[in-house]
Amino acid sequence: MALATGLRFEIKLSAGLDGGYLRNFDVTVGADKQLKFCPDNVKAKVGDTLTFSFFPKNHSVVQSDFAHPCKPLNGHGGIFSGFVPVNTTQGPQNFVITVKDEKPLWLYCAQTTGNHCQAGMAMVVNEPAAPNTLAQYKENAKLSGISEVPPAIGGGVFQPNPKASSSGTAPPSTATAPPPSASTVPAGCPVCPVCPTGEYKWSQPSTGNGYKRARAFAG
Repeated sequence: MALATGLRFEIKLSAGLDGGYLRNFDVTVGADKQLKFCPDNVKAKVGDTLTFSFFPKNHSVVQSDFAHPCKPLNGHGGIFSGFVPVNTTQGPQNFVITVKDEKPLWLYCAQTTGNHCQAGMAMVVNEPAAPNTLAQYKENAKLSGISEVPPAIGGGVFQPNPKASSSGTAPPSTATAPPPSASTVPAGCPVCPVCPTGEYKWSQPSTGNGYKRARAFAG
Protein backbone atom coordinates (compact mmCIF):
# COMPACT_ATOMS: atom_id res chain seq x y z
CA MET A 1 0.00 0.00 0.00
CA ALA A 2 1.43 3.38 -0.96
CA LEU A 3 1.95 5.83 1.89
CA ALA A 4 1.24 9.52 1.48
CA THR A 5 4.26 11.82 1.58
CA GLY A 6 4.72 13.64 4.90
CA LEU A 7 2.97 11.02 7.04
CA ARG A 8 4.51 8.57 9.41
CA PHE A 9 2.75 5.41 10.52
CA GLU A 10 2.83 3.87 13.93
CA ILE A 11 1.70 0.29 14.59
CA LYS A 12 1.51 -0.87 18.17
CA LEU A 13 -0.03 -4.28 18.61
CA SER A 14 0.02 -7.19 21.00
CA ALA A 15 -2.09 -10.31 21.00
CA GLY A 16 -4.89 -10.47 23.56
CA LEU A 17 -6.09 -13.57 25.36
CA ASP A 18 -9.28 -13.49 23.32
CA GLY A 19 -7.34 -13.62 20.07
CA GLY A 20 -7.84 -9.92 19.38
CA TYR A 21 -5.24 -7.18 19.42
CA LEU A 22 -4.54 -4.88 22.34
CA ARG A 23 -3.67 -1.23 21.89
CA ASN A 24 -1.20 1.14 23.46
CA PHE A 25 -2.08 4.81 23.87
CA ASP A 26 0.80 7.31 24.07
CA VAL A 27 -0.06 10.14 26.45
CA THR A 28 2.14 13.21 26.88
CA VAL A 29 2.28 14.83 30.31
CA GLY A 30 2.94 18.56 30.24
CA ALA A 31 4.22 18.72 26.66
CA ASP A 32 4.81 22.14 25.10
CA LYS A 33 4.66 23.71 28.60
CA GLN A 34 0.93 23.07 28.82
CA LEU A 35 -0.92 21.84 31.87
CA LYS A 36 -2.45 19.00 29.91
CA PHE A 37 -2.49 15.29 29.35
CA CYS A 38 -2.65 14.70 25.64
CA PRO A 39 -4.88 13.04 24.69
CA ASP A 40 -6.99 13.59 27.78
CA ASN A 41 -9.93 11.38 26.81
CA VAL A 42 -9.25 7.77 25.82
CA LYS A 43 -11.54 4.86 25.04
CA ALA A 44 -9.77 1.64 25.99
CA LYS A 45 -10.56 -1.99 26.65
CA VAL A 46 -9.24 -4.46 29.20
CA GLY A 47 -5.59 -5.22 28.56
CA ASP A 48 -4.84 -2.02 26.63
CA THR A 49 -1.98 0.09 27.95
CA LEU A 50 -1.33 3.80 28.41
CA THR A 51 2.26 5.02 28.14
CA PHE A 52 2.87 8.38 29.82
CA SER A 53 5.82 10.47 28.60
CA PHE A 54 6.87 13.30 30.94
CA PHE A 55 7.92 16.80 29.91
CA PRO A 56 9.36 19.74 31.92
CA LYS A 57 9.24 20.61 34.58
CA ASN A 58 7.72 18.30 37.20
CA HIS A 59 4.50 16.33 36.78
CA SER A 60 2.80 13.21 38.07
CA VAL A 61 -0.01 10.79 37.23
CA VAL A 62 -2.45 10.08 40.06
CA GLN A 63 -5.67 8.05 40.08
CA SER A 64 -8.78 9.73 41.43
CA ASP A 65 -12.53 9.32 41.15
CA PHE A 66 -15.17 11.62 39.78
CA ALA A 67 -16.56 12.60 43.18
CA HIS A 68 -13.17 13.68 44.56
CA PRO A 69 -11.17 15.54 41.89
CA CYS A 70 -7.50 16.18 42.66
CA LYS A 71 -7.62 13.66 45.52
CA PRO A 72 -6.12 10.14 45.48
CA LEU A 73 -8.48 7.23 45.02
CA ASN A 74 -10.00 6.17 48.36
CA GLY A 75 -7.77 8.67 50.12
CA HIS A 76 -4.59 6.68 49.65
CA GLY A 77 -4.34 6.25 45.90
CA GLY A 78 -4.35 3.55 43.29
CA ILE A 79 -2.16 4.58 40.36
CA PHE A 80 0.68 6.97 41.20
CA SER A 81 3.79 7.63 39.12
CA GLY A 82 5.54 9.77 41.68
CA PHE A 83 6.76 13.21 40.66
CA VAL A 84 8.95 13.08 37.57
CA PRO A 85 11.20 16.15 37.27
CA VAL A 86 12.40 16.73 33.71
CA ASN A 87 15.09 19.20 32.64
CA THR A 88 15.38 18.21 29.00
CA THR A 89 12.92 17.57 26.20
CA GLN A 90 11.47 14.36 27.65
CA GLY A 91 12.07 12.23 30.70
CA PRO A 92 14.27 9.12 30.32
CA GLN A 93 11.51 6.80 31.48
CA ASN A 94 7.85 6.37 30.62
CA PHE A 95 5.20 5.30 33.11
CA VAL A 96 3.01 2.49 31.75
CA ILE A 97 -0.33 1.36 33.15
CA THR A 98 -2.58 -1.47 32.03
CA VAL A 99 -6.35 -1.06 31.83
CA LYS A 100 -7.88 -3.53 34.28
CA ASP A 101 -11.55 -3.00 33.45
CA GLU A 102 -13.76 -0.72 31.38
CA LYS A 103 -14.94 1.43 34.27
CA PRO A 104 -14.08 5.14 34.10
CA LEU A 105 -10.49 5.81 35.16
CA TRP A 106 -9.81 9.37 36.34
CA LEU A 107 -6.25 10.70 36.44
CA TYR A 108 -4.73 14.03 37.44
CA CYS A 109 -1.40 15.73 38.10
CA ALA A 110 -0.81 16.40 41.80
CA GLN A 111 1.74 19.20 41.35
CA THR A 112 0.73 22.01 43.71
CA THR A 113 3.12 24.62 42.30
CA GLY A 114 0.76 26.21 39.82
CA ASN A 115 -2.18 24.04 40.96
CA HIS A 116 -1.99 21.77 37.94
CA CYS A 117 -5.11 19.71 38.61
CA GLN A 118 -7.20 22.77 39.45
CA ALA A 119 -5.98 24.35 36.19
CA GLY A 120 -7.38 21.43 34.20
CA MET A 121 -4.53 18.90 34.13
CA ALA A 122 -6.71 15.80 34.28
CA MET A 123 -7.84 13.03 31.98
CA VAL A 124 -10.23 10.11 31.78
CA VAL A 125 -10.17 6.62 30.35
CA ASN A 126 -13.62 5.37 29.30
CA GLU A 127 -15.57 8.54 30.00
CA PRO A 128 -19.09 7.89 31.30
CA ALA A 129 -22.24 9.54 30.04
CA ALA A 130 -23.31 13.00 31.21
CA PRO A 131 -23.29 14.49 33.73
CA ASN A 132 -20.09 12.76 34.90
CA THR A 133 -17.98 14.01 32.03
CA LEU A 134 -14.34 15.08 31.87
CA ALA A 135 -15.45 18.67 31.36
CA GLN A 136 -17.45 18.51 34.58
CA TYR A 137 -14.56 16.87 36.45
CA LYS A 138 -12.34 19.77 35.46
CA GLU A 139 -14.97 22.27 36.57
CA ASN A 140 -15.24 20.52 39.94
CA ALA A 141 -11.45 20.47 40.22
CA LYS A 142 -11.34 24.26 40.25
CA LEU A 143 -13.02 24.19 43.67
CA SER A 144 -11.25 21.11 45.05
CA GLY A 145 -8.65 22.87 47.19
CA ILE A 146 -5.03 21.79 47.33
CA SER A 147 -4.20 18.59 45.46
CA GLU A 148 -3.29 15.58 47.56
CA VAL A 149 -0.49 13.08 46.97
CA PRO A 150 -0.63 9.30 47.56
CA PRO A 151 1.86 7.86 50.05
CA ALA A 152 3.57 5.49 47.62
CA ILE A 153 4.28 4.95 43.92
CA GLY A 154 2.31 2.10 42.34
CA GLY A 155 -0.17 0.91 39.77
CA GLY A 156 2.25 0.97 36.84
CA VAL A 157 5.79 0.29 35.70
CA PHE A 158 8.59 2.48 34.37
CA GLN A 159 10.14 1.68 31.01
CA PRO A 160 12.94 3.40 29.05
CA ASN A 161 11.78 6.24 26.84
CA PRO A 162 13.46 5.84 23.42
CA LYS A 163 12.76 9.50 22.57
CA ALA A 164 14.45 10.93 25.67
CA SER A 165 17.76 12.71 26.06
CA SER A 166 20.42 10.71 27.87
CA SER A 167 21.11 13.37 30.50
CA GLY A 168 19.67 16.20 32.52
CA THR A 169 16.65 14.42 34.01
CA ALA A 170 16.15 13.11 37.51
CA PRO A 171 14.38 9.83 38.34
CA PRO A 172 10.86 9.82 39.83
CA SER A 173 10.87 11.49 43.22
CA THR A 174 9.26 10.49 46.48
CA ALA A 175 5.59 11.10 47.19
CA THR A 176 5.94 14.72 48.26
CA ALA A 177 5.34 17.81 46.19
CA PRO A 178 8.50 19.74 45.26
CA PRO A 179 9.10 23.26 46.62
CA PRO A 180 7.82 26.26 44.66
CA SER A 181 9.92 27.38 41.73
CA ALA A 182 10.08 30.41 39.48
CA SER A 183 8.77 28.51 36.49
CA THR A 184 5.81 29.93 34.63
CA VAL A 185 3.48 27.53 32.90
CA PRO A 186 0.36 28.82 31.14
CA ALA A 187 -2.72 27.69 33.02
CA GLY A 188 -5.27 26.01 30.83
CA CYS A 189 -5.12 25.57 27.10
CA PRO A 190 -8.18 24.90 24.92
CA VAL A 191 -6.05 23.53 22.08
CA CYS A 192 -3.56 20.69 22.27
CA PRO A 193 -1.08 21.29 19.43
CA VAL A 194 1.21 18.45 20.48
CA CYS A 195 -1.51 15.83 20.00
CA PRO A 196 -1.02 13.69 16.90
CA THR A 197 -3.73 14.13 14.32
CA GLY A 198 -5.09 11.55 11.94
CA GLU A 199 -7.09 8.39 12.27
CA TYR A 200 -6.67 4.72 12.94
CA LYS A 201 -6.78 2.46 9.95
CA TRP A 202 -7.05 -1.29 9.83
CA SER A 203 -5.55 -3.57 7.21
CA GLN A 204 -5.50 -7.31 6.88
CA PRO A 205 -1.98 -8.81 6.63
CA SER A 206 -1.09 -11.08 3.75
CA THR A 207 -0.71 -13.99 6.16
CA GLY A 208 -2.18 -14.83 9.53
CA ASN A 209 -5.65 -14.36 10.92
CA GLY A 210 -5.31 -11.02 12.68
CA TYR A 211 -5.46 -7.38 11.69
CA LYS A 212 -2.92 -4.62 11.86
CA ARG A 213 -3.81 -1.28 13.35
CA ALA A 214 -1.97 1.68 11.89
CA ARG A 215 -2.23 5.27 13.06
CA ALA A 216 -1.37 7.88 10.49
CA PHE A 217 -0.63 11.38 11.61
CA ALA A 218 1.09 14.46 10.28
CA GLY A 219 4.70 15.18 11.21
